[in-house]
Amino acid sequence: MSLFARPVVWLTVVVSYAALTFVLSLIAGATILQQVRWRIDLILHVVEYGVLAWLILHYLRISGRLVRWRLYAWWTLLICGTVGGLNELLQTQIPGRFGDFNDVIANLVGAALVIWWFRRRLRPALQERVKN
Repeated sequence: MSLFARPVVWLTVVVSYAALTFVLSLIAGATILQQVRWRIDLILHVVEYGVLAWLILHYLRISGRLVRWRLYAWWTLLICGTVGGLNELLQTQIPGRFGDFNDVIANLVGAALVIWWFRRRLRPALQERVKN
């Protein structure tokens, strides 16, 4: 079995990526993104939490736990929302940083888009599994 076919490797990747989002978002001081007039950071939030959702769903698929699709889609959205919400809440405690509810919404949008894409991509395989 290859290294990247092991569920524990993907679980480690998911946890490491979530931790990285915390570390990078808690860096104090003005960033280039804060200087931009329009909200390009919302696009980056969509991408960032879309990647987190994809990693979670990929881990579930590799581990064989992606049988109850709706349950795991909701859990993925809940995990991404919780990580994003806690991240924004922690930013309120860092000088030079601030939490933003719009960022939380962008996080959820990114996760929801990837969940929708993942579902469409896996639909034939999931329907085949139900028939057998």
